[in-house]
Amino acid sequence: MDSLSYTYDVSKLWLGAHYGNLEIHARTDAQSNLVGLWRAVDDQFYCGRMKFSFRNANQLVPAQTTIFRPSNQTTIYNGAGVEVTKTFFTPYGTEDDSCVYTMVKAHNTLDEPTNLLIEVGIHYPLFVGAEYVKMPEPIQLEKRVRSELKGDVVVTRTLGHEDEVRLLGCSARLMDHRFSDRTTNLVYEVGLAAGEEREVCFLLLISGAGLEEAEARFERAMQFREIFEQTEVEFGAMIAKCDVATPDPMLNRAIKWSKVNMIRDQRRFPIGLGFTNDPPQDILVVRDVAWFTVGCDYFVPEFSRGSLEVVREHGIEPGGELTEYILASSDPPYISNYGLNINDDTPLYIFAVHHHYGLTKDRGYLEAMYESVRNAAYWIIAQERDGLIWCTSEESNLWGICSWRNVIPGYQLSGAVTEINAECYMALRLASRCAEALGETEDSERFLQAALKLRDNINQQLVSEKTGVYLLNIDNSGVRHHDLTGDMIFPVLFGVSTEELKVRVLDLLSGPQFWTEYGVRTVAPGQPNYDPERSLQLLGGVWPNLTAWVGYAARTHRPELVVEAMRNVYRMCETQEPIAFKNVVPGQFPERLNGATFESSGMALSPWVAPTYLWLAMDGLVGFRPNLDRLIVQPNLPDSWHWVAVRKFPYAGELYSLFMYNGILYSTLDVQSDAYIELFDQDVTDQIESNAYVIGLRRSSGLTIFVCAGDEQTVHIKLSPPLVEREHVVEMKLASGEARIITF
Repeated sequence: MDSLSYTYDVSKLWLGAHYGNLEIHARTDAQSNLVGLWRAVDDQFYCGRMKFSFRNANQLVPAQTTIFRPSNQTTIYNGAGVEVTKTFFTPYGTEDDSCVYTMVKAHNTLDEPTNLLIEVGIHYPLFVGAEYVKMPEPIQLEKRVRSELKGDVVVTRTLGHEDEVRLLGCSARLMDHRFSDRTTNLVYEVGLAAGEEREVCFLLLISGAGLEEAEARFERAMQFREIFEQTEVEFGAMIAKCDVATPDPMLNRAIKWSKVNMIRDQRRFPIGLGFTNDPPQDILVVRDVAWFTVGCDYFVPEFSRGSLEVVREHGIEPGGELTEYILASSDPPYISNYGLNINDDTPLYIFAVHHHYGLTKDRGYLEAMYESVRNAAYWIIAQERDGLIWCTSEESNLWGICSWRNVIPGYQLSGAVTEINAECYMALRLASRCAEALGETEDSERFLQAALKLRDNINQQLVSEKTGVYLLNIDNSGVRHHDLTGDMIFPVLFGVSTEELKVRVLDLLSGPQFWTEYGVRTVAPGQPNYDPERSLQLLGGVWPNLTAWVGYAARTHRPELVVEAMRNVYRMCETQEPIAFKNVVPGQFPERLNGATFESSGMALSPWVAPTYLWLAMDGLVGFRPNLDRLIVQPNLPDSWHWVAVRKFPYAGELYSLFMYNGILYSTLDVQSDAYIELFDQDVTDQIESNAYVIGLRRSSGLTIFVCAGDEQTVHIKLSPPLVEREHVVEMKLASGEARIITF
């Protein structure tokens, strides 16, 4: 994972990263201090801020550089005769996930002994810094606590909620402590001989079940080095899943980081597995759950399944419509659809269920989900009027916008909305396939005919006579709206458009009005309501998920646009000076950008862009198409690319690997493709030693090894028995983006 690290001078950073596991979510600042610790099961903040400073010989040791890695964040302090390395991490895949760690490694660079002082300032109520995008609930700001020492452990309980407990422990010597009903201030001492290096760790453990429960976990949780190493192993194993390689090093990094970001956003709520669209909180928005799962299907399919099952159990309105959001920590879970009779949640739910079934081939899952799919499809059909699907709302903002761009004050987008109609066509087609898979022939035919009729009506009624592309909508008064927005992509994205309209839309969206070096604008300059900043940049800003949709829609027509879209989405994630773009963290996909300045004023970690990015890589670039029968694979590569590879992708409960090289598809799974296919029995990559990305496939007639280089390098490959009869070593020099095949 070392190749995934980013190192920056702290002066170039505005923020730190997000970290988390199924139980908690944590944020850091640019110097790797904790700035918010939240627990999913009770939707409560346990710590607002924990800030460290270091003094030696009464001099403050300044922070110099910060390193961002998948599982942790490190800041290096240097000066006053010492070097201090401070690493923050949340455990992952360990016995106890409800805690955070700050490891401090101090090195005395002097020729004489010294005593390093570590000052720790803790603010328990949620601390609202300048970098916060949203305001928290007032109750989180009003919390008061009582702290005390039990031995060397600081015990802090919330007043009025005594079961809400925090334990803070450290192996260093505690020199001083001061408590208030909001804060704790501590001073620790680390004695260092001349040239000596020592490591201590600060553990902050939280519990909602009282002091006894917390203390029972504390001693085991203090084994920080073991837990850190286990976390590293778990992250490495997770990142290795669905391991995509392309000739573009930037895309290879981006795809890996998309998986890292998904790990950080997965939670276990009282009602089950889920992900929120604005962490940390317990709001599960169905459209975002859908987009999360179609990417997560390639990474952690069991999480996708759990998330969709939560929606099935708690997110369906009377009649079969999918709700807008679920409060996952409330009892019972509260839901709301904003009073809309239809929006994108209902069709996208069907999209996600079908995608998951297409990759898992789990008939039991589909049988359990089918009633909700069937009812959702019939609900869609019931909203038909004059051949189109209509949203009847006359309100504005959340209550009057049925689009994905639904947070625009004073704005209305209802009636026959092109986006919704395209999504409903797609949903009916996929519901028909789900019905067919289960032998529900009457439903299957009904949904298919409704879909085909809807597609024809979209192309007859929702094409603008003024612009030559799709209307934004026909409102409930019958007025046709010809605004040029990114929403015109949906008929192309979901297979509604004719070939002529497809070309016209893609040419427009990839042209200078919409296309930028950081992604696609939501609304073209000069259009009604255009503003590159206002309304969460939904009226002219850049939203990376829209860029991904455009890239996917162009996959067969202009595959080079898929690559350019992927590069543009990730470009901001490794900019040379993040502070210049404000809410930007290396390796994290930002939510949205100003359409003119490209400054990021939204979430520094968009929960839905990362999974959408992996979906774009797999379904767009590699060309996967989950189907009722065999998996269809049709890579969509630019003319200059001769290969693409993916190792350990999940399908039907097993892991498979494949690569395309010079037009031939080499695979351990019997897939359907227009390309010539070389089929192999097993992936033996784990038996190959190499310093490069390799895939080894074996069958009775021999062994084929694929090797590639993101950057120019000398590649070493070592084969040992029993994979081969005798040890064999291969060395070669590969240029950046080059790949080769070796056969035995």
